[in-house]
Amino acid sequence: MSATAPYTFSAKERDVETELSYFGSRYYSSDLSVWLSVDPMADKYPSLSSYTYCANNPVKLVDPNGTHIEVVENDNGTYTVVNGSINKDRNIYIVDSEGKRTGITLGKMLTKYSFFYDEGTVAKGAIIDPHDNRGKDFLSKMVDNPINLYDYIFDKEKGGRAYGEMDFKREVVPDDLRGDDSKCRIYYYQGMPLSGAPGISEKNVYGTARDVGNYTAGYMAGRSGLSWGVARIGFDAYDMYSHKTIGREAPVSREAQKLGYHYGLNSKGIRRILGF
Repeated sequence: MSATAPYTFSAKERDVETELSYFGSRYYSSDLSVWLSVDPMADKYPSLSSYTYCANNPVKLVDPNGTHIEVVENDNGTYTVVNGSINKDRNIYIVDSEGKRTGITLGKMLTKYSFFYDEGTVAKGAIIDPHDNRGKDFLSKMVDNPINLYDYIFDKEKGGRAYGEMDFKREVVPDDLRGDDSKCRIYYYQGMPLSGAPGISEKNVYGTARDVGNYTAGYMAGRSGLSWGVARIGFDAYDMYSHKTIGREAPVSREAQKLGYHYGLNSKGIRRILGF
């Protein structure tokens, strides 16, 4: 292989000076077939060699940066988020009561930000219910009974404004907590399966109630034929108005909006008309 090739067969960046491949948390020598430093999570798994990758089972497990989303199973069949960090690994790993991996994944997050707050910290304590189909049902209703963009933005009862019919928060937040963000924020991060919902064909995908709301907003913008740039300006402007702040929406909102936007755009054939 040429010494100037930036990427190897692993799709990881190759340091042309050291001839090592960078995997995000440590370097790998393809000549020696070994890692040159320990796994940064090695102290959590004392039964495994600190130089292994994916518990010596890379066919089944994926862990590109040595970090991941972790959940524990509850007695009622739901799961509680206990740990995680943002990276390209969208897998939801099941751990035991001591925080050790079981070698099983629940599925994947809709986006790599799904179970993370605006500030980037993991939503510890959020519940994921594999049998909660409210998100899929809501998105299906959104497509089967669409409203126009004007009503979605301005109609307080039927639209997507706070607790309107098209605001998914009304489905998950208890009535007595509405309007109290400090108490109901954890409800925004209730997890549920979204595979099979309109535009989501990937298997075993889980998203949050917040994902559903943002996906809906993106869908409405795309279905209306807005460009992504115009839609992005609108989303950011509304967020600044709502929270009395200056800046862009958090990635957890932007990524889900973009997925919904592309589905909405494609659903109307706008891409074919515009040629992109």
